[in-house]
Parts: sequence; structure tokens; C-alpha cells
Amino acid sequence: MIEILYGIFQNNLFYRIQQFSNGTYAGGSQQITCVLDSIYVDEIDILLISSGEVGETAVQYGDEKLPLTNLSHYAVGKIENDQNSMAEKEITIHTATNEGQDLQVYVISYRGLLPVMNTITKAARNQNIEYNICFQNAAGETIMDADFYRILTWDLFCTDSNAEKDVMITKEEVRNGILRGSIQFAHSGNYTLNGILSDGYGSYVYPFQIDVSNTMPQGNIPEEKKTLVNQAVTYHLNEYFHDADGDTLVYSVPDSQEDLLTQIDGDTLTLTPQRAGNHRVTIQVSDGEDLLQYTYSLKADTWWQAYWWAIAAALTASVVFIWKLTHKPKPEIERLTEQRRQYHFSGKLNAYFLRQPQEEEEIPPLTFQMNRVKDGRVSLGDLFGEYPVQAEALQLNSIFLIADENRSMVLYHTSKSDVMVGNAIACRQLQYSIRFGDVIYITSQDGGYDLEIHYIAVFQ
Repeated sequence: MIEILYGIFQNNLFYRIQQFSNGTYAGGSQQITCVLDSIYVDEIDILLISSGEVGETAVQYGDEKLPLTNLSHYAVGKIENDQNSMAEKEITIHTATNEGQDLQVYVISYRGLLPVMNTITKAARNQNIEYNICFQNAAGETIMDADFYRILTWDLFCTDSNAEKDVMITKEEVRNGILRGSIQFAHSGNYTLNGILSDGYGSYVYPFQIDVSNTMPQGNIPEEKKTLVNQAVTYHLNEYFHDADGDTLVYSVPDSQEDLLTQIDGDTLTLTPQRAGNHRVTIQVSDGEDLLQYTYSLKADTWWQAYWWAIAAALTASVVFIWKLTHKPKPEIERLTEQRRQYHFSGKLNAYFLRQPQEEEEIPPLTFQMNRVKDGRVSLGDLFGEYPVQAEALQLNSIFLIADENRSMVLYHTSKSDVMVGNAIACRQLQYSIRFGDVIYITSQDGGYDLEIHYIAVFQ
């Protein structure tokens, strides 16, 4: 019978049979102590087998003493636990024996917990699949006890040895009160796995399947508007293609074209068109299982096709520049002279240096007969040619007189000296009319020279 019981309860997570005594006893009262090492036990059954008539027998559990039922050569009894966890860790069997009587004591523990495994049955390639192992009581409540789960042994493996290399199983751990772990699959397919949970009671096998799918790579390259012949265009393909499963992508270009040079290095694709026109290239994107074929179009132009507008603009600018160069307006002084070329100077100019540096020799009053000037324009620098130092200081070479109608003159200057006509300041690059009796005042920029010029009529 015992062998039958062992056959029934061996490798069983619900029942456990333990032998606590197997010996020959002297006559008298006997105490046999059985130390229990199981928790969450719902029922304990005691079986005592004797070689002779069994005397009065009882079992003590804590403060309670329960009689066993004697049936000739054996006695049986039962202890029930309503708390799902035994409060006491030992039981004591009291019995009476005759001299030389053999006794065998067996304790059968029953645990009414249901082992449960939670995981998904469909997953993506390379997905981290989490699972947990726990026990539930008869009320469906989950046992959350880290110490209880730490004494369990968990072994998870793939039943197909050829696919075992594609399965990555992380070491299980007790977390948040139950047993937890995770698995990953490197390739798609249907995987059958077995999980074996075991402890001192025995073991329980969890057979389950997970269907792993692969997602094809996705992506595209934005269309280039245009490029130039013999100009390389580079793309980093990882910026445009991705894999939902996190697989590393491998790129290739299966067909080469005579008019389009292609080079691929890792995820870097370089295209160099050799002639103008539309070019198409097929790019293969692989995640190790599925293959995406993507066709990309690239248009190439010659340099003059791409930049015709710049060439046209440059030609237009050149024409405008040449026209302006050939039609450059005359300087204002030239224009004034051209307009008054029919007039001649008359009268005279009396010049007086009112201020000059003390180290210079004093310059006497000067007179210039304007009616003897043959040209219609003269600079004061020409008139003061014998006084080059003073002419340079007063910038007289930039002050011009132009003959005008009615024996008048036009004063025009670009010098930085202070020039006045009478009480009016003569601004640069403006024309001022000078008539008989007018006085021109010129002061050098450094203030070292003051020159006063009178326009005088001459009567003949």
C-alpha cells in the first residue's frame, strides 16, 4: 500500500508523503515527533502501521490532542487547517507498544493551492515577454509571499533543441511577492516551451506556446528635387528606414547601372549620376528575415541646366555694367564746363592772405587778370601755381571757376576747406554764381591759412 501511495504522490505539487519512523520499539508508551517543513498546508493525514496490534494512539498538534482510529495493525488520523498556513511546525504521536513491536509512521500533507502561470501567447520578434508564476487558493486569491516562492525551483526551456539558440531566457526572480521572469525570441515562428515548477512536494509542468511574428522594415527617402551630373548625393539610410521589432537593418543595392554609380557602406548610400536625366535605383532593406525592396528616383541636370537663371542673371548684369561703363555720366565739373563753353572770363581777381603761419614769409596781395585766361575753366590751384605749399594747404586744386554769361563766373569745389561766398557757406559739389564785387573767403582745414579773393571789373 505504501508503494502505491508513493506512486500516487511522487512529483505532485499538491500531496507530499514523508516517513518519520521505521523501527522496532520496546514495550510501553512511545512518543514519535514529526517536524514539518511545509507551509500553506490544508490537511495533514497520519498513517501508523504496526507489526502487531496497535494500542491506544493519539496525535498532538499544538495544544490539541486528537485520537487516531485504530484498525488492527494500523491507525489513521487527520488534522485540518482552515488558515492556509500551519501555525505549528511539528506533531507528536503518542502510542503504546509491546516488546519488539515494529512501527512505521507516515505523514501525508495536502496543499490545496493551484499553480498559475501568466504570460502572453502572441509576441513580436525581439520583444521582451514578461511572465509570472504564482499560487492561488481555493478562493482564487493569489499567494503573495516572497519567502514561499524563494524555496521553489523554476526551470524553463524550449522543447525544440534546434530553436533553443533563438530563445533568450532571463534568470527568474522573486519580485513584488511572486516569481517573475522574461523571455525573448530572435526569430519569428511558433515556439513550444515547458516550465517545470518544483519543491519538496514534487513538480508541476507548464507546457505553453508563443507565436512570434516579424514586422517588415518600413520607410522611404524624401525625393530630391534635382542634383548635378557627377555630383555625389549621400544618404544615411538609418534616418529613413526603421524596424518595429528593433532589428538591425542591412542594406544592399542588387543591380548596378551604367549611368548611376552606387556605393553602400553600412547604412551610408552614395549616388553619383554620370549623365543628365532620370535615374532609378532599387534598395533592399533586410531585418534578417523579411526583405523590403524600395525604388528611389533621382533626377540629374547639367551645370548649365541647373543654374541657367544664374547664367542669365550674370549676362544681364554684364550687359548693364558694360552699358553703364560706356554711358558713364560725366563728372559735374565737366558737365558745367561743357554747358558754358561759349563764355569767356573777364575782370580780375585780387587775392589777400589774411592769415598764414608765422614762420612763413608774408605773401603780398596778388592780382590775376581773368580776361587773359584762354580756357573757360580754371582752378585756383592753377592761379596760385607759384605758391604750391599754400595751394595744397587750402586745397585750391579742388576749387574751380567757370566762365558764365554776363561776365559772371560759377564757383564749384570738392575741397575740405571752408569756402564762403560773401556771407553764405559754399557747400561742396554745388554751383555758386560769382559777380563783380563778390568776395570769396577760403580757410584751410587746419585753420593755418585764410584767403580772401575779390572779383573786380576791369574797364578798357
